[in-house]
Amino acid sequence: MSLFFESNAYFYLIIFGIVIFLTYIGTHEIKQSHKTIGFIFYGASILVLSLFSGSRSVLVGTDVNVYVVPQLELAEYSSSFLEYFRASDSELLYKTIVYIFSLTKHPIFNLLFIQQLITLIPIYIILYKKRFIVSITFGITVYLFMIYNMSLSIMRQCMAASILLLGYLYYREHKRKKAFLLCIIAILLHNFAIVFIIFLFIFSKIKNGKYSNFRSISLVGLFIISILCINPVLSFAVEHGFLRQGVLDRLLETQGGLSVGDFSLRFFLTCLPLIINTITKGKNRTGKDSFAFTQLAFIGTIFSLLALISTYLIRISYYFYFFIPLSISYSVNLFKRNNQCKIYLYFLYSCLLLIYWYFVYINWQWYDTVPFAFSQKI
Repeated sequence: MSLFFESNAYFYLIIFGIVIFLTYIGTHEIKQSHKTIGFIFYGASILVLSLFSGSRSVLVGTDVNVYVVPQLELAEYSSSFLEYFRASDSELLYKTIVYIFSLTKHPIFNLLFIQQLITLIPIYIILYKKRFIVSITFGITVYLFMIYNMSLSIMRQCMAASILLLGYLYYREHKRKKAFLLCIIAILLHNFAIVFIIFLFIFSKIKNGKYSNFRSISLVGLFIISILCINPVLSFAVEHGFLRQGVLDRLLETQGGLSVGDFSLRFFLTCLPLIINTITKGKNRTGKDSFAFTQLAFIGTIFSLLALISTYLIRISYYFYFFIPLSISYSVNLFKRNNQCKIYLYFLYSCLLLIYWYFVYINWQWYDTVPFAFSQKI
């Protein structure tokens, strides 16, 4: 416990508690048909978490000093956006965001604030759209304990992953224009998103039954082989001037890799909803989304294991993280007629989430989000 207090990790739990409480009140008000009041509370919870993210020291989160600060300094020292555009090797939309906030009074705070805001808004929209079959409060709780600390480091990818999750939901609702627009935005924030989009397309085709089992297996196998072949292909592109070395280096960056402890905890948290979905199949189904999101969350865990073979697979696995809140929330709702089972599951998941958060982010210090410190420049 000394590590918990020495690292100031209790700040996270205080903020998590406030956000969960505000979300719960907002959900209660919406159930009472007070939508305006409910949205105000949701907005307050998003604002609290975004302000907390923005007010942190640049030492909190690996990528802040490695990527965010250098990009801001490059933008500040550039005489125009065009000069910064040519000098930066980042994605177009992210360049634009960085340059805009480099012109403000507190650029680091504002940029860190807006990045968490962009990540959170799609999450709340998704949970709100699914509010009749999942608990919004519990979904946010899963996000806080499994994803939030990670989002303080790999910010561009988390923004893209959150947006893609919403895009995938629109795709499943046959709102293809909205889905396409969100995919473009995600790619302009983090170019590796296009690889995940390809996977989602393959997965959707398999789920829709448009291909035979043989062709489905062939498509997934071809995708895995393609990932394993990316490194030599990109090296060839750099060697012949088709790709800049800086872009390749960023694609190869990874956070922490894989630890047995992290994999074991995440495997259990993604495998349990899969087992529950399988057991209850045909009894208390909450729609096609339930099994799809559960499978995607579990596939992400498998991809993180395959990261021992290719660093690109760990990059892809981060996108799957964002399916976990829905996967776990869906699995609880499968017992909507059995309140006792729901209480047991809530308790079990809560314990597992707390264990995961403490060991992965506090004890093992993945993504360098502890010790927590507030910025001295605000």
